[in-house]
Amino acid sequence: MNQGDKLWQFFKEVKQAVDKANQGDDSQPYQGGQHMITALTDDLELTIYDISEEDAILICSELSDMGVKTLMRASVICPGCHKRVPEQDYCTNCRQKLSK
Repeated sequence: MNQGDKLWQFFKEVKQAVDKANQGDDSQPYQGGQHMITALTDDLELTIYDISEEDAILICSELSDMGVKTLMRASVICPGCHKRVPEQDYCTNCRQKLSK
């Protein structure tokens, strides 16, 4: 199994666990929050949004153990385009200035 397949499998398992919890069939595996993780391997890039800082650190650690490059960032909702974007000076989607 190559790195891209491992990353897809990991994200699939995360999504299934969260979906199951959202349907009330299990407890929520992650706490909601203001962080996002981007995982990069081969030609594949996947992102998880709206997780707590603690969960983001744990997920990054697990992905790093798998040999996947990760980037963890705080995130905000852009008032212009209403998308969740990295917390920085300007929105990566619409380029509106973000207030801090």
